[in-house]
Amino acid sequence: MENETSYPLSEEDFRAALQEMSTYMDITEEDLYKIYKIALKHNKLRMARSIPVESVMTKEIYSITPDATLNDAAKILSEKHISALPVIDNNSKLVGLISDGDFLIVLQDEHEQSIWETLGKLIKGEKTKSHDGNKVSDLMTKEVITVHKEDDVHIAVDLMIKHKIKRVIVVGDENKVVGLLSRADIIQLFLKDVKE
Repeated sequence: MENETSYPLSEEDFRAALQEMSTYMDITEEDLYKIYKIALKHNKLRMARSIPVESVMTKEIYSITPDATLNDAAKILSEKHISALPVIDNNSKLVGLISDGDFLIVLQDEHEQSIWETLGKLIKGEKTKSHDGNKVSDLMTKEVITVHKEDDVHIAVDLMIKHKIKRVIVVGDENKVVGLLSRADIIQLFLKDVKE
């Protein structure tokens, strides 16, 4: 049989496969191969529970500092076609997150003028009704959901579902940003399993 996994099948995988088949039979070669394939599926599911975040995350990410301008943040978000930027200090430690959603919240609060007027003021650093300031630190979210690079992927997925967020920032030692795990990264992991 072809080598489809680097993880050894366990008794647990075969038990799960037999339970899924839910029948007793005389074993033929075809039956044995079917059991093998089902056991392999359960093996992959079991192994998926122990995939470290760092093996799936996006490692090349864009970030910004708290003292950068909102104009700088808006340009990066727009030019790089991304929806969020980790905000880091001079030691690469996470201090916040600024996303397109943060800009939208300010726009939502400004009813008396057009969205474009409000956005223009915000990016230029002019005062708006609900916002005063033009630095990233003035608008960023300070409490950020994170996972450690050695955490299992399912921990990150649970956090994304629980907090209804599209991404989690991945940190290493001393809370230094090392990557980002998004829904797209999770989907790629799923597609990889399907192809195999």
